Amino acid sequence: MIYDSVLSDHYYMARFIFDDNLHPDTLENVGFRLRGNSSGYSKKKSFKISFNEYVSGRKYQGVKKINLNGEHNDPTLIREKLCYDIWKKAGMVRPTFAGDITGVMNVDHFLKALAIDVATGNWDDYGYNKNNYYLYQNPVDSTFDFITYDPDTIFPRIDAMKQQIQQAAMEDTWRTLDYGYTVADFNNSYSQATDAHTPYGLKPFFGTRKQSILIQLHPSGISGKDAASNGVEVFPNPAGETISIILSDPLAHAENVEIFDMYGKEQLDFQLAGDKETLIVQSLARGMYLLRVRASGLFYQGKFIKK
Repeated sequence: MIYDSVLSDHYYMARFIFDDNLHPDTLENVGFRLRGNSSGYSKKKSFKISFNEYVSGRKYQGVKKINLNGEHNDPTLIREKLCYDIWKKAGMVRPTFAGDITGVMNVDHFLKALAIDVATGNWDDYGYNKNNYYLYQNPVDSTFDFITYDPDTIFPRIDAMKQQIQQAAMEDTWRTLDYGYTVADFNNSYSQATDAHTPYGLKPFFGTRKQSILIQLHPSGISGKDAASNGVEVFPNPAGETISIILSDPLAHAENVEIFDMYGKEQLDFQLAGDKETLIVQSLARGMYLLRVRASGLFYQGKFIKK
């Protein structure tokens, strides 16, 4: 019956049993339903449990509701957990608790949330996909905190965490039904790409993401004494099918141009000759891009918009 309408918000009455082999609990008359959007059609479902749906005001261990995510599209099974750990370390509100805009919303918190999403490569978020977020009204001052949720498209303790869930991953046969992820994929996904959906292994992702962040944070593309003091001119801007670049240093010899999207992923790479080049960018989607030029041993960086 619950599968007849996978996007329904209707709660079915159910019995909740928590058993950690130490202190098992049983609650009657809890609300139970499927959760998610596109994941509603997956073979391995995600669920929402509401402790106060049929018993007003009831909480279990301090919470009114629990989300149980299937993580069907993450072969490592831990990307979401790692992202929440980053939020905790940054002092952010986590999804565990679930006039002047500054009087309505915690703006600094919101900007920090977007920065963390960019740093962790979370594209299925509010900033890029207008998706997967909550607004939490803080009872202290009634302002709203922004909370990123479901960052499974994103880190250390990785090996230890893998060992903790190894047996569960091997026993979870539902996990294999959507993307065909095998136990071998689970083991390999920490160090190498699995498929087009997860084009990086979890550990290599960190190295690549770190370099991308450093590129984006510094106005010259690199830090310290090696940074070029002059920039690069990009035109037309906004761009159509092509762009041309001119280095402000007439003595610099352009050797290579890399184009990154705003999430730090390289989109195009050109080998150049001369101080003025026309680059074909027709394949780029609409949006803002970072452009890094290597010239005569230095790096130059600019931005342009693809219309």
